[in-house]
Amino acid sequence: ELLSQLAPDRILITELYAGQADRLAEVAPVSIVDVYFSHGDGDSDVWDSTIAAVKKLGTIAERPAAARALIARTQSIRGRYHQISNNKPYLTSMVTGGSILTLSDLTAQCVSSRSIDDYRFDLRRTLALCTFGTFYYGLVCRKLYFVYGSLFGPGRAMLKASIECGVHTPFLFIPCFYGITGTIKGQRPTDIYEQLKTEWWTSTPATMAYWYPMMWINFKYCTPETRILFISSMSLIHKSALSWYSNRTRVQQRTLEAARDCELSTEYGIEE
Repeated sequence: ELLSQLAPDRILITELYAGQADRLAEVAPVSIVDVYFSHGDGDSDVWDSTIAAVKKLGTIAERPAAARALIARTQSIRGRYHQISNNKPYLTSMVTGGSILTLSDLTAQCVSSRSIDDYRFDLRRTLALCTFGTFYYGLVCRKLYFVYGSLFGPGRAMLKASIECGVHTPFLFIPCFYGITGTIKGQRPTDIYEQLKTEWWTSTPATMAYWYPMMWINFKYCTPETRILFISSMSLIHKSALSWYSNRTRVQQRTLEAARDCELSTEYGIEE
């Protein structure tokens, strides 16, 4: 009923919902645009499927020229990124990881600013996320993915994702996240340890649940050149949540400090 009220000109679905096509056709014409990639193990299959989907959307929208222009621009950007990543893999990964994790923390702080009056942006916290993304994603994760390829060869996405999420994430990634970001934020080692010990049981299962399917996609469809870009992009959601969760006490403390400073300033002004 809600869909009927919207009165769409056309409904787009994927093959996953093809069984609903007849019912949806009662509301508006239905087109199936398959963005799922179920064949092959290489990045080329993902790319070819995406190109085909964009072309089909261009035809449906009666804007094939715009679709071709979008494909051409994206191919150019993709080609340059692949070239730079091949020539300077670690530098490319460091810039990619640092940039996207900086954006993720700023996103988390923007969310906090909407619910907290007079919220003060914590640039030191943003620096902590930027540093973690730059050096951990850019160096450690990049090296680990090379090691996975050397040990297990191409393919075997399920095995690699299981090791990544079952071993690396809980016992190295999460502790390093708290250790690196906490140190840059000025926390004492004992405080970092206590926070990690308290929050590990919450942050780790949530991280594993989110990353297992992401890592399967990463190892199955992405080339070595695009893996850090993919996980960094997916981290925009995850690290925004993790940054908010791991910094929620810090936000409360900074809010209380700001309130106290405001009270002291008011008292001082009255005394004068």
